Order: sequence, then structure tokens, then C-alpha cells
Amino acid sequence: MTDATRRFIHFDFVYSSACPCSAELSEHARDVRGVYSVPHSQRSKARITVEKPRAKKSGSRTWHALCLAALQTETQVMVKREDEQAFAS
Repeated sequence: MTDATRRFIHFDFVYSSACPCSAELSEHARDVRGVYSVPHSQRSKARITVEKPRAKKSGSRTWHALCLAALQTETQVMVKREDEQAFAS
């Protein structure tokens, strides 16, 4: 048995995704009625856990950048209604 210590980084990655219900309704409208629509976005959160490699220096900013590059989505920063501002900030 070794005394090796394992190190992990935990962080939440916030991103924008299509609302699954809205996406399904959009597909239904397209398939059944021939009407095209755009599903609305929602804020999503992925809880990331990464085992930190011993030999390499990498922080949560590095892993955040990798997640951002993989998803290529941005969260909304401006909204129409005042009550949506909490979502956007």
C-alpha cells in the first residue's frame, strides 16, 4: 500500500442549454404542423470533478476554459424582462 495522496478539483460550470421541453415542442410543431420554432434557452449547471494530475500544474481556470471550449455556449447577460435578470446575472 502506498501513501500517495489523490487531489481533486470540484467546481460548477454554468452554461446555456436548450430547454428540453421547449425543444420537444418545437420538434412536434415542425413534424406535425410544418411550423418552425426556436426552443428557448435555460441556464444549466454541470458539477465538474477532476482528479488533478500530480506532475502538471492546472487550476480550476484551466478546466473551466476546457469546458467552455467543449460546449461553446454562453449564458445570457441581457434579458427583456426585469424578473429574468436574476437568471442572466
